[in-house]
Amino acid sequence: KNKIPEPEPKDQALPSSPAGAGGGGSTLAAAHVDGRLVCRLAIDIGGTFTDAVLEDTSCGGTARRFAVKVLTTPKSPADGLLEAALRALKAAGRTPEQVRLVLHGTTLATNAVLERRGARTAIVTTEGFRDVLDIGHGGRHERHDL
Repeated sequence: KNKIPEPEPKDQALPSSPAGAGGGGSTLAAAHVDGRLVCRLAIDIGGTFTDAVLEDTSCGGTARRFAVKVLTTPKSPADGLLEAALRALKAAGRTPEQVRLVLHGTTLATNAVLERRGARTAIVTTEGFRDVLDIGHGGRHERHDL
């Protein structure tokens, strides 16, 4: 089951952390242990909808999740991402400054390839790399039969 990654332990040391960055050289950066950073936000931009889930971990071990769905904005996918993020934050009563992790995923490029939209492209191979053409077909004998 897909799950938002858990935070690093607060007492974990960073071996190559420079002195002064995060307080002393051997501790995690302040952002990793800052008690004000209580939310994780995951956003997926799809072909039709952009989904966001905000997980609030400030409730003493019980995570609360707030899911929102907005229409994807094809001309500017970032607009839909921001709208979804802001709606999720509003639903949780949180601000952007309280988010410690943002995860982003999208199927826009996959959809463009499958629907044969976008710029015309070509692939050039050199001797010894002809199998790239076979890999590109994904092992399908009938290229147009997905």
